[in-house]
Amino acid sequence: MKTDNDNTGKGSQAPKQDKGKPKGNLALGTALGLLGGCAIGAIGDDIGTWMLIGVMLGAALGLASSNDEPQNKN
Repeated sequence: MKTDNDNTGKGSQAPKQDKGKPKGNLALGTALGLLGGCAIGAIGDDIGTWMLIGVMLGAALGLASSNDEPQNKN
């Protein structure tokens, strides 16, 4: 029997252990890239260009460092 942990009147559909699981490092990489790009752009007086470069590099590093491994369905 499924329990109603959400008080919705329905049985629970999704397992609760997936809730709050980190999805990857894309957002963190993008935010850090934006921060770094703003800092370099402020120093070099070209903030628009360096913001874009920082976001691009941060997203690339965030995707590269994410630990999304293929799951075996054996």
